[in-house]
Amino acid sequence: MLLLLVVPLVVTGLLSVASLRHSGEVSARLTGGLQQARTLTNLRGAVNRLTLVASEELLLRPGRPEPASLDTVRAEAVAELAAAPNSPELSDVRRDWAALETQLDALLRVAESQPAAAVTLFEERLQPARAQLVQSINAYLDSREAALAAEQLQLTADLSRSQGIVTWTALLGGLLGLTFAWLVLGQIVGAMQLVSRASLRLAEGYLDDLPAARSRDETGQMLGALGQLGAQQRQLAQALGQLSLGSSQVAFPVRHGQDVVGRAVQDLTRHTEEVAASARVVASGDLRAELPVRSGQDTLGLALRDMLAQLRGFALQNQQFSAQLALSSQSLVTATTQQATSVNQQSAAIAETTAAVEEVRTSSRHAVEVASSVTRQAEAARAVATQGVQAAQDAEQGMLALQGRVDDIAQNMLNLSRHSRQISEIIETVADIADQSNLLALNAAIEANRAGEQGRGFAVVAQEIRTLAEQSKGATQQIRRMLEDVQQATNAAVLATEEGSKQAQVGTALIGRAGQTIQALGGVNDDAARMAGQISESVQQHALSMEQIAIAMNDINAATLQHLNVTQDNQQVARHLQELVEQLNGLTARYHT
Repeated sequence: MLLLLVVPLVVTGLLSVASLRHSGEVSARLTGGLQQARTLTNLRGAVNRLTLVASEELLLRPGRPEPASLDTVRAEAVAELAAAPNSPELSDVRRDWAALETQLDALLRVAESQPAAAVTLFEERLQPARAQLVQSINAYLDSREAALAAEQLQLTADLSRSQGIVTWTALLGGLLGLTFAWLVLGQIVGAMQLVSRASLRLAEGYLDDLPAARSRDETGQMLGALGQLGAQQRQLAQALGQLSLGSSQVAFPVRHGQDVVGRAVQDLTRHTEEVAASARVVASGDLRAELPVRSGQDTLGLALRDMLAQLRGFALQNQQFSAQLALSSQSLVTATTQQATSVNQQSAAIAETTAAVEEVRTSSRHAVEVASSVTRQAEAARAVATQGVQAAQDAEQGMLALQGRVDDIAQNMLNLSRHSRQISEIIETVADIADQSNLLALNAAIEANRAGEQGRGFAVVAQEIRTLAEQSKGATQQIRRMLEDVQQATNAAVLATEEGSKQAQVGTALIGRAGQTIQALGGVNDDAARMAGQISESVQQHALSMEQIAIAMNDINAATLQHLNVTQDNQQVARHLQELVEQLNGLTARYHT
């Protein structure tokens, strides 16, 4: 089966190597052919440049720049021809190049003495030789191109055929490999399913009916190990069942020194026996025993130790409480006897206190009426003071608003004065423009008179401009006088508004001080009203307290009688408590702490 999988892979590798070798050879031939084609193409270009340079030397006119050197171009062509491979296919090219050189040498010899004959020789001999050489080069290039195209087509066909063979071989090998893998995987999956079912049943707690091993391979060994694990789990379940029933005699074998489960069961059994022994000692009444605790994770041992500590504390507290309770019960009997005697004395004192309370209650009622009258008068005075403070605040706000308006007027007057100065500057500029216009109009009139009849219309226009300039100058003078009057009035208004602002500030300060005085007076009235209210509340509370005291005294009188009855009952309870204390002392004496 494995051989069927390996053979297609080997065949595929051999075919791939052969195909790659053939492709490399064809690629090398293609590269060489392309290099030859490039060399001959360069040779064709050099021949064309050589012919062009030769024609320029023959047709060169005086003053025209010298063309490239003929010898340099000829050396380039010789170098390109030398780089071409020495093959029979290039014999025609080499022959035509020799013919071209012969015609070129003849042309150069004739050109030195007979320029006109050189031109004829160039056209009749050199050009046909060049055309023949170019034709030979083109023919060689065409043949090489056809050969390279054929080799490329053959290479493409070989690659396609090799690719098809490799593909089919790979598919066959893959199919065989998948078949082999499917068979092997089926065997492995079946065995792993058996192991999985056995492991799952062990995990779910089923320790019986485990599948038996059918082979000696790894799967069979795993099934055998699972069977041994199941048997050990059954023994462990039986041991844990006995421990859960409270038995401390559990037999669980330890198979070797590394048997962690067996050692753990033995430790658990031994710990159970130790705890049971300590519990029996505690049950006998000896609370001085120490319960074993294996570690900080021993929940049972820690819980029992805490329980024993609480039992010790409980026993000590019971002993202490018994002693204290005995003393308290004896004291209670004595106290109840004394209390019965004092209750009679309290009853007489309570009657006298009740009469005194009635007199104080009558006085408290009169004091409440007087305090209420004082409170009403204080409230009226506080209301008047509040109105005075509000009026002073309103007057102060009005003066502040008036001062703000006066300041705004002063600022506006200052802005008006500044704008007046700006207008005055503009008027000065307009006056200067009017003077200049007048001079220009005068000069224009003079020039118009010099021009005679032709300048008459221009003279009329100049006269009109002069008239307008005079009017503008007069208007600016009137505006200047008006602005001076406005400036004086503005300055006077600014002074007046500044004086008004100062007076408003003084008035605002006076009103503010008056408001502060009234507000202070209002504060005094508020304090007086608050104190009167507090006095009234205190008197009322005192009267209410006296009422409550009177009621309480009546209640105390009734309670005193009840207390006398309770005291007699307490004497009987104290005697019964002494009997219970004696019984409790007998019980606590059993435990030794």
